[in-house]
Formats: sequence, structure tokens, C-alpha cells
Amino acid sequence: LTHDKKNITQKFFEEVAVQVRRAFERANKDAEVWLRAIMAPMEAQVREHQIQLKRRLESIKRIHQATDTLEDRIAELDGVEKDLLEQIEALEKAFGALQLATATIAERGLKDRDEAGAAASEYLRLMGLVAMAYCFAKSAKIAGAQLASGTGERGFYEAKITTATFFYERILPQTASLFLAIKAGKGAMMAMSEDAF
Repeated sequence: LTHDKKNITQKFFEEVAVQVRRAFERANKDAEVWLRAIMAPMEAQVREHQIQLKRRLESIKRIHQATDTLEDRIAELDGVEKDLLEQIEALEKAFGALQLATATIAERGLKDRDEAGAAASEYLRLMGLVAMAYCFAKSAKIAGAQLASGTGERGFYEAKITTATFFYERILPQTASLFLAIKAGKGAMMAMSEDAF
């Protein structure tokens, strides 16, 4: 009988252990299912929130870069505007010299045709320089507008402005000496006798 009690007790404990294990496994499976059911939507929400945060961060970065780029563009356009204003001022001075030269030649030429002949070469050069200055001013204005609009041909239009600047700084100042030569009149040129040629 003791042996049977022992066997029955052992079988009872084994059965209890099996039932506890099954109950624990079912509870574990139910807990996992429950966690999946709860966690899946939460994980999806967290992932979606992370994606939104990344997008916002990228937007902020783009805005920051655009601000830097915009400030650079404004500074560049201010420089272009300054150059254009200086060129317009130089063109106005050169045109004023051309007007004075025209008046001088007209006044003196009516009295003495040699005065007009003596100034002809310098006058034509002066007129050519003023005409070219006008063309370069128009070219620089168009180039500035293209740069302001964000053209894809940036290098081309920057070269137009650089060329115009070169002309205005290095070539157009010759108008002053041409005007002075015109203003000097025929004196030195006509002082030589025909035999000297």
C-alpha cells in the first residue's frame, strides 16, 4: 500500500506538474498574443512618429540651407547692383563727354572746317566707346536679371558682368583723354607745314 500511495502521489504530482506547465504555456501564449496585439499598433505609431520627425528635421535642414543660400544670393545681387550703378554713372560721364565733344566740334567746325577734321578720329573713337559702354550696360543688366532669377547658366552670365566691369574699368576711361584731345583743337596738328609731311 505504501508503494501504491507513493505511485499515486507521484502520478498526482506529475499530473499537476503537467497541468501547471500547460496552464503556464497557455498563459505565456496568451500573454504573447496580447503583447503582440497591444505592441504592434504601438510600434507602428512609434515608427510613424519617427518618420514624421525625420521629415520635419529634413525640412528644417532644407530651410536652414535655403536661408544661407538666400543670404548669399542677396549679397551677390547687392554686389551686382553696386557694379551696375557704378557702370551707369561711368556711362553718364562718358555720354556727357560725347555731348560736350559734339558741341565743341559743331561750334568750332562751323567757323573752321579744319577744327572738325582735326577732331574726327578722336570723336569717332569716343562715340564708339560710348556706344560699346551702352551695349555692355544692357548686357550687364540682362545678366544681373538672369542671375537674380536663378538661371542654370550662372557661369555665362557672371562672365558677362565680369567683361562689362573690365570694359568700364580699363577701356571706358579713355573717353577722358579723347575728349581732352578734341578740346585741344587743331593747333598742334595744323602747326606743321605741308612740307613736313
